[in-house]
Parts: sequence; structure tokens; C-alpha cells
Amino acid sequence: MKILHHREIRYTVYSWVGLTGLLLAGCESAPSPPKQEANQMVYFDRGTKRAVVYNIASEFPEIHPQTGKPTLVPASYCPHCKQWNPSPPLEVRERNPKAGLCPKGCGTTLTLDGPWPNVVL
Repeated sequence: MKILHHREIRYTVYSWVGLTGLLLAGCESAPSPPKQEANQMVYFDRGTKRAVVYNIASEFPEIHPQTGKPTLVPASYCPHCKQWNPSPPLEVRERNPKAGLCPKGCGTTLTLDGPWPNVVL
């Protein structure tokens, strides 16, 4: 039987504590959007250059309900810049892997998850 030294015991305990913390953090579920947002999504308004929340559409660009112009496109969030950007079309993302990166130049991969904007149409 091997006798562990104080340093080995400490590293073993730290490893188990760290692993347990990672496992517990991974067990958390993502919060679901409030019920009024269940049929809505985040758009980037090309007219105002702002992120807005509106009903989910089947075709894009979506017609802005206040202006009547097709300026609403799906938005992607950059967690580094903390900013919503227009999402590139699916065809573009399939052909160009860099299309899914932040257009501001930080190189972060865009995501559909982010804090919802306060502007709801």
C-alpha cells in the first residue's frame, strides 16, 4: 500500500473538488424565456441598427410592424462584445465558417443566446 504525502493528498482533494464543481455547474439548466417570449425571438433591425424582440417569422427579412419595411433579420449575440449583430444567412454560414464570427473583429463565435433587448415590438 502506497503512503500519500501531504502534497499528493492536497492535489487529490483539489482535483476532486474542482471536478465536483464542474459537474455541478454543468447540471444547471438554461433558464427558459418568460411565457410572453416563447413565440418571439431577437431580431436586428437594419433600419435603426438596434436589437429588438418580435414574433417568430417563417421568412426573412421580416416586415417591421411600425414602419412596414422589411428590415428585421435574425440576430446573433457576441458574448465578448456583449452586442447583438445581424446573423448571416444559413447558406453563407455553410459556405464560409468565418461568417459565424463577430463582425466587429474580436473573433468570438456568435451565439443565439444572450440577454434579450428591452425593445419589444
